Amino acid sequence: MKLNLFICLILQICMYAQSSDRVSYSADTISFDKPANLVILKGNARAKHKNSVLTASRIILDNNTRVITAHTKVWYTNSVQAVSGRGGRLEYHLQNETVFFYDSPVITSQSNSASVSADLIRYERIPDIVYACTNVCFTEFSGSNHTTITGSNAHYTVHTAVLILKETCAVHNADMNAYGDEITYFQKHKLTHFSGNVSAYMPDAENTEFTNSLFADTVHYSARGDESVYECFKNVKMVQPRDDIIITGQYARHKPSLNYIFVEKEPVLKSGTENFTLMADTFERFESENILYAKGNVVISSEKHTAFGALAVNYLTDKQCVLTGNPRITIEGQTFYAQKINFFIDNKSAIMENQISGSIAESMLSP
Repeated sequence: MKLNLFICLILQICMYAQSSDRVSYSADTISFDKPANLVILKGNARAKHKNSVLTASRIILDNNTRVITAHTKVWYTNSVQAVSGRGGRLEYHLQNETVFFYDSPVITSQSNSASVSADLIRYERIPDIVYACTNVCFTEFSGSNHTTITGSNAHYTVHTAVLILKETCAVHNADMNAYGDEITYFQKHKLTHFSGNVSAYMPDAENTEFTNSLFADTVHYSARGDESVYECFKNVKMVQPRDDIIITGQYARHKPSLNYIFVEKEPVLKSGTENFTLMADTFERFESENILYAKGNVVISSEKHTAFGALAVNYLTDKQCVLTGNPRITIEGQTFYAQKINFFIDNKSAIMENQISGSIAESMLSP
């Protein structure tokens, strides 16, 4: 017994082997449970297998199951993959080099400047994938704009830096708060794909006291460089409180920093407080002048007027819309033609200009 204790104290580096797997280990105290075929390390315990290193207060090496368990102040590092992890407890499987992290685990990729936390994490060194379950939080900490992505289940391929999250997913950074049923994040390309009940909220480019919102079935968000872009598909809805408008359509492209919007496939604009609706083949909005251009098969509807033309220019600040391109307007069953029709959205009036033709006087166009 004394001889065994003496050997444990002197021999701080031992070798643990089964088949071709070899583990080197050290600790303040090393003991052996021969009936159970265990090696027990206590105090500054350390075990190394290939390029993976485990440290903890206590480590148990099970020669039967070929599993290493570590308890309390657990750290895992792999120098080749540049991956490290921590938690209250872990299991390391020698056969496939898979690690299970428990008790507030966090795993970090130094090369990708990102970390994943969850209730349970499994890391498979081959093929270099992190699987996370319940209360998943992915954090990217490169640069000044930190991004946090949350969800219920995730897997993160470290070498390609691709993250997939499912169930109640959210993205938070300085530019937006966005939500969806499923999120795929291509970290190297700064591209995020949202699908299923997508909603996004971002500060208004001109006045940050207002928050613009966006809804769609699918959204692709790119954040390369200084300019971010949303590309939205199916059942698109954009709400802009500063101008009191709602824009819908089946496809939209939005640049929040410029508040630029392009909408096609059944685009519709509605004024939130006024009974004013604008439809066309395409919309294009420019923040510098706060103007929205509606092009092709334009239809304008209000309480008393319905008008048609080829081009409408909506001055959002002035709440005035100018219709050109062979415009015509229908009032109480009567149709009139002019070169230009001005709509004043606030007072619900319209004025025709130049080469007017119709059956009643122009003064009747005002309410």
